[in-house]
Amino acid sequence: MSETVTRGLLVGVDGSEQGLAAVEWAAAEAAARNCRLTVCYVSDVGAPVALPLTPELLTSVDRHSGRILAGGLARASRVAPDVSLGSCVVNGAPAAALAQVGNDADEIVVGHRGLGGFAHVLLGSVSGQVAAHASVPVVVIRPATKPDGPVVVGIDKADGHHPSLRYAFEHAARHGVGVQVVHAFHDPIAVTGLSYGLPEVDDGQVRQAAADFVRDATAPWRMRFPRLDIEEITLGGAAANTLVECSLGASLLVVGRRGVAGLMGLLLGSVAQSVIRHAHCPVAVVGGTGSL
Repeated sequence: MSETVTRGLLVGVDGSEQGLAAVEWAAAEAAARNCRLTVCYVSDVGAPVALPLTPELLTSVDRHSGRILAGGLARASRVAPDVSLGSCVVNGAPAAALAQVGNDADEIVVGHRGLGGFAHVLLGSVSGQVAAHASVPVVVIRPATKPDGPVVVGIDKADGHHPSLRYAFEHAARHGVGVQVVHAFHDPIAVTGLSYGLPEVDDGQVRQAAADFVRDATAPWRMRFPRLDIEEITLGGAAANTLVECSLGASLLVVGRRGVAGLMGLLLGSVAQSVIRHAHCPVAVVGGTGSL
């Protein structure tokens, strides 16, 4: 039942409704991209905490995996009957295994919460780990309050070439929605709780610098996608809170994957971690060069 993943989209399933919601999103996206969709189930049998591998257990695992994959494939077929479908079963810890097999895909899609793996590992913890360790974009599916709303993309000066902008504009163009480019700048009054304002020139300079940054970062994408409705938003305050608020009317929130290299690989930046937990729409975590 296992097949090789060859690019396209990879969606993780686990038998939960949240996992099936991820399948529906991934199937619709695969149809929009005209690409292949692989439905993947991760079995943690054989992981260090698993029970001894007996023939009976392996048979049970095979049946369990088959049922979950069949349900995922059936849901994908109903949403996008013309999309080419594949399936795979991989063994290991759910997050690490899904991130690893996803290296051969263009993108990984996971549900926000659910049960992952045969031993019922919470997918709520798995989704963040996959987003942190995968080498490709990861979309964590959360319910959207406005499915036809714009794509909101958060940028900051540490993102370099802003790979999140490429992802956001290409996604918006495929789906015929607008883009809101959001930058949350450091607001000394909001951070320190000062009851008096800064000198007008200082406050104005901070706001103008933020607006100039967003304008310059967005300019090449405006030229490349002249028909898109594009809004540039600069707000003072914490980036995570700002993006969560902006996600209320969005169909997708796009953020950069940022962290530091450690023994366990890349750590997900604090902003990405927060929006995965609290956003009001699906969240795409993006890394890479992203240059034009």
